[in-house]
Amino acid sequence: MNDVLRRIKEEFLTQAVRHGEATESGDFIVANKAFDEIASLTKQLDNLDKKGEVYSSLLNHQNDSVKAFAAYRYLDYSHDKAISVLEQVATGSGLVGFSAKQLLKQIKSDK
Repeated sequence: MNDVLRRIKEEFLTQAVRHGEATESGDFIVANKAFDEIASLTKQLDNLDKKGEVYSSLLNHQNDSVKAFAAYRYLDYSHDKAISVLEQVATGSGLVGFSAKQLLKQIKSDK
């Protein structure tokens, strides 16, 4: 993984953790800012080769918010693996787990 991908991965991870913590604590202002940062990082990754490696490398992270964001972006690379990670996150309590459940429902209804 080159330096650009490494930098984006670290920032993606930081913002996903920030989003999850803010979501769980009810701080929608911080959560929305973190989400916007993740969206910006995703756009940057869309222009790079090997972007799937960034998402793949985060699927087993200890933080459920990181796993959920990475799994959502990984759907285009390995749908079954991404769904499996989202299902695991969805078993958790709190708003991150609930969000994963809702995302899975949306994915299934889009089929």
